[in-house]
Amino acid sequence: MRTIFTFAAGMLLSVWACAQAEQTPSTDEFLNSLNFQTSDVKLPGAQAVVHGSAEFPVLGAQDAQRVLEQLWGNPPDSSVLGMIVPGNTKLSDAHSWAVVLTYSKAATSFTGRKICNSQVRKATP
Repeated sequence: MRTIFTFAAGMLLSVWACAQAEQTPSTDEFLNSLNFQTSDVKLPGAQAVVHGSAEFPVLGAQDAQRVLEQLWGNPPDSSVLGMIVPGNTKLSDAHSWAVVLTYSKAATSFTGRKICNSQVRKATP
């Protein structure tokens, strides 16, 4: 009886692990799901337009937040309006970086923060 229970528990764990593996997209699948924009991108709430290009494509708010939270492990931040990324570097590379775009009405300023190797620096416009 104990052998049957151990076998059944092992089988359930194997099935659960396989199901989890199927639900977790690979890093390449995650990156391919992002909408890198190489044209003008309106940033709602900031009354601004960012000019994307092949060298520096732009991610909208939802994709930028996904990169920060799911790929890079940052806490949720609903103030993120977008992200400017280098077109020649994968966001999953160890030395990848991006400029995170936010806006504050209180400060009446539009800011970008360059995220690189866990350091945050203000980007100059």
